[in-house]
Amino acid sequence: KSDYLIVCGHYPVYSDSFHGTSDELIKLLVPLFKKYQVDAYFNGHDHVLQVAEREGIPYVTVGLSAVNAGNFSGDEPDMQLKSREVGYASLSIQPEYMDINIVAAKDRKSLYSRRILKKNRRLDRYLHTSRSNYSVDRSL
Repeated sequence: KSDYLIVCGHYPVYSDSFHGTSDELIKLLVPLFKKYQVDAYFNGHDHVLQVAEREGIPYVTVGLSAVNAGNFSGDEPDMQLKSREVGYASLSIQPEYMDINIVAAKDRKSLYSRRILKKNRRLDRYLHTSRSNYSVDRSL
């Protein structure tokens, strides 16, 4: 049983910055995220802080933890956060909820926060055990 399912990748699925939204990742990943009830997706690549919430899943880009901020294209106007400030993501995972916070490094001001309640999911039906080793059922 899994309390939370967090996916991390390099490339953004949804982005209003230089590299833009990836139709390929939407096609490949979003159906899996829905099927397995993913709680959040984190990525870097674009040098901005941004959040796009789609169908209850926050897609969080934390690509600005240093300098050289990117620009926004305006192609994805429905973003919950678009910032060129240097910052970072903070997760607080509790038994009944998980808090996501995007924080500006300069003054530690919260730029975005989201509470995600624990889901009643059972991932063990997709895993097979063999002598205490786990393997994913690839036939899904």
